[in-house]
Amino acid sequence: MRNGCICWVIALPSEAKPIIEELKMVPIKGDTLFPVFKNKNEDEWLVITGVGQLNAASGASYLYALCPYARTSFWINFGIAGAGKKVGNIGEIFFINELRNYDHEKVYYPFILPHMKIKNAMLKTYNKPQNNYQNCFLFDMEGWGFYDTVQRKITRELIAVIKIISDNSIETISAINKEFVKKLVKEKIEYLMPLRDIGYSLSRLETERKKEHYLFAEITEKTHFTFSQSQQLKNFLIRWDVLFPKRSLFSEIKDLNDSKSILNYLESSLKSHELNWE
Repeated sequence: MRNGCICWVIALPSEAKPIIEELKMVPIKGDTLFPVFKNKNEDEWLVITGVGQLNAASGASYLYALCPYARTSFWINFGIAGAGKKVGNIGEIFFINELRNYDHEKVYYPFILPHMKIKNAMLKTYNKPQNNYQNCFLFDMEGWGFYDTVQRKITRELIAVIKIISDNSIETISAINKEFVKKLVKEKIEYLMPLRDIGYSLSRLETERKKEHYLFAEITEKTHFTFSQSQQLKNFLIRWDVLFPKRSLFSEIKDLNDSKSILNYLESSLKSHELNWE
């Protein structure tokens, strides 16, 4: 992966197929718990989860475990949704800026990407198909389960929920079929391309931000660090490079035999250093 990575989480094969074809994805080899696809460069991954919050959450977790770049990827939950009164027309595409679940009060406010020519809307997720079109919001069966799961694993700025209106008070859920869904998605793929460009950029930045210092592995192989100590070490190493670019850190700490001694040495050196602003 050189230019970032994108992970798609999609419920239905009919929603996923136009994207799989557009991005020239192929199924990964071997038996998998969920259908998983990737492109030739392995910088675009897609899982088809099936309908419902539990499936969306499980499928997203499965893809996170499978994709080697998952923790710095840009994640997209894409699919169809019903629309309440006056929200929009069939085929309109929306960027979700507010997420609610039907059975509790917790609310998520996904990060809204700038320069996106897509309308924003609130989405409420249910456990069963809905045919009440009197409410003023979008509704589906996966959005909340996806977002609630992925936001525990990566920064929220790398998560997007995008929905296309498939049914409303004029054309109800009874009119939906596979070919209809494919047609809706295919007609809106052009709106997803700018989102992918932004997603790749954010993923690249996150990859750089989380890149391990070149000495981190060498130090932690020699000496055991707890998780919290490892985070502290990463921070100290970055600061050391800024303040002491010409000093060989490894030669200075090679005789220190435990993590506490190494961290104390780094902290003391960093604190005692006075920047010369001239």
